[in-house]
Amino acid sequence: MDERREHCRQFYEQFKILMKAVKAVVDSPYDVKVRLREAGKFRSTIFELMTPSAGDPNKLATFKATFLENTERYLLCVLKPNIPMTNNKAERSIRPLVIKRKLSFGSKTQKGADVMSILLSVCLSTWWSKPTNFYEAYRAMIRKWKTA
Repeated sequence: MDERREHCRQFYEQFKILMKAVKAVVDSPYDVKVRLREAGKFRSTIFELMTPSAGDPNKLATFKATFLENTERYLLCVLKPNIPMTNNKAERSIRPLVIKRKLSFGSKTQKGADVMSILLSVCLSTWWSKPTNFYEAYRAMIRKWKTA
């Protein structure tokens, strides 16, 4: 058991180094030539790191296989400008709806679910576009809709 744990810990440490290197490139100014060169280095590093090993537990083996399969997708943030490394922002954006749905046991009808998703979308879009004063931004949006 300790041997497998140590194997996973070593993999994690190497993976963490790779992710820090990718983040450094993504955070740097965009230069096509530099990004292409770095993506090539990352591909070879990923291939070495994700090559299956006899000591891999099932979850790690699955993770490695999936990562190798989708390497080009994972490197998209390096190759293209303004692509985030993770989808955390998208995950956080739907969290309020998921919590509301869980607390209220969902919607009774499809129409209710559609209305709730539209209302939450409008409210959250307003909140994120004008984070200094949500209520003022909401009032301005209502005034704009009334005059349109």
